Amino acid sequence: MISIIVYGRNDSYGYNLHKRAALSLNNFGHILGRDDEIIFVDYNTPSGFPTFPEAIADTLTPRAKRLLRVLRVSSEQHSSLAPKTHLKTLEPLARNVGLRRSNSNNKWVLSTNTDMLFVPRNNTSLSDTVARLDDGHFGLPRFEVPEGLWEGLNRSDPEEGIHTLDRWASQFHLQLVAESWLPHRFDAPGDFQLLLRKDLVAIHGFNQQMVLGWHVDSNISKRVTVIRGEAQDFSPYLQGFHCDHTRQETPMHKSGAVQNSTFRFIDSVTSSVVKGQEDWGLKGVDVEEIRLDRSFSNRLVEVLHETIQPQKSTPPTRRYNASGYDVDPPHDSTVVTFLLDLVASHGPRPRILWLGPRSEILNLFLEGIKKLSERVDFHGAFPERLIYTRAELRRVPERYGFDFVVFDLRAFWAGVPDIQGRRHTELLSLIRRWWSGKFLKNSISAEPQLIAIDAINTSVETEFNLWVSCGRTPYSIGISHGVLRERRGNISLWQVFGKRYLSGLRRLIIGDENVASWVSKRFGFRTMTVALRRGYFEEG
Repeated sequence: MISIIVYGRNDSYGYNLHKRAALSLNNFGHILGRDDEIIFVDYNTPSGFPTFPEAIADTLTPRAKRLLRVLRVSSEQHSSLAPKTHLKTLEPLARNVGLRRSNSNNKWVLSTNTDMLFVPRNNTSLSDTVARLDDGHFGLPRFEVPEGLWEGLNRSDPEEGIHTLDRWASQFHLQLVAESWLPHRFDAPGDFQLLLRKDLVAIHGFNQQMVLGWHVDSNISKRVTVIRGEAQDFSPYLQGFHCDHTRQETPMHKSGAVQNSTFRFIDSVTSSVVKGQEDWGLKGVDVEEIRLDRSFSNRLVEVLHETIQPQKSTPPTRRYNASGYDVDPPHDSTVVTFLLDLVASHGPRPRILWLGPRSEILNLFLEGIKKLSERVDFHGAFPERLIYTRAELRRVPERYGFDFVVFDLRAFWAGVPDIQGRRHTELLSLIRRWWSGKFLKNSISAEPQLIAIDAINTSVETEFNLWVSCGRTPYSIGISHGVLRERRGNISLWQVFGKRYLSGLRRLIIGDENVASWVSKRFGFRTMTVALRRGYFEEG
């Protein structure tokens, strides 16, 4: 009978977001019938982070989770619109994504927000109420609840919350009706807009040209009024309470914040239909739908059980000191556990380039990632030595964008020490060329994650961090990850002038047991020593 549409993202927007959102979603679940739905459009949550409903799933009631559908609009899908707005979420597009994918059998759509709590009058469910309504559109006055009050509500007990709010409403004089301009009748109309689904579809949904924030609700009210007349008052059936969150200033509520033009989008509106918006709501675009009972965390645990063998011996030890330098590689299963978590959380279709020979780590990783992701776009180089020449890497599609580039350094520790140094030199030369923009210019995405297996407390660490901006990941997990650093003047000068003098400097380095070699090993520059001997900066 009814589809409730809300939107958001996994961030910290406003005061105590997780608490008021859980209160709200559980409240919706309590007042709806079993055939209704709550659609949460998770808009532009950063890749690698769970959607907001997944992040708070343990605080949602079984009934709310059963009715909840999560539609994820990825950062990549938003990126094409980013230059047009300063906002990280686009309300009209998010609501349209939910509207287009809502249950077409439901007559009514309630457009609201995840800081609203509804109290039915006469203990009648919202579903039963709308079943008796004539066609039209409805608004509701919003009653404010201060932070200190709604914070005290139990998010897991929506029925008790409804009774408590009903008492507080009269006892604390919360029932103040704030009227506003016609046609939407009440202030903050977007917190309760009950509309016919067929009307919304006919007028091409919410106006997606409104990318600066505010007045999306007033615009839709004005346009629906053209075909249905003024909004009717729904307060005989329901009370609406808003969890106030103005202790912390947010971009939308900041003084002087940019807003959509009221003249263009309200005063000048004469037609119900938005012209040129036939593909509203990402028509034809594959939007991921997430079930909370099959969330990423749940699936990760299942796949790890199937992929990783239980530890039956004494836990392995890695020495994060001088005695472990270059000689204590990480444990295969530990690396794969954290690697799967990092890569698979990016989305259902990760694009991966793996540089390194076949190894147990790679076999375990491929087994796990294929179970976790719907489709994996995987490219790998599995030679005795790294492949990085122009001719060899032309086999990789030139315009193919990678989300992750994995450098398997652990696989290179077996063998002759001199060969190890050469392989590391080749690896770092590849990263340097990517950084300089002269190599694979169109073959990697704008900001792929570069992952190094076993780059900490090894001779490759210093130079890897020279080209890649990495966070300080724990030594025990065995992986480092980050993105290519931005160009810096001092590094560019080193590249320009260093090559000229390296040939002469190289003559001063004789053998492995000289002063320069000892100093390099002592301070983590072993690879630089090898590079000087081998002609690291010479173009091959």
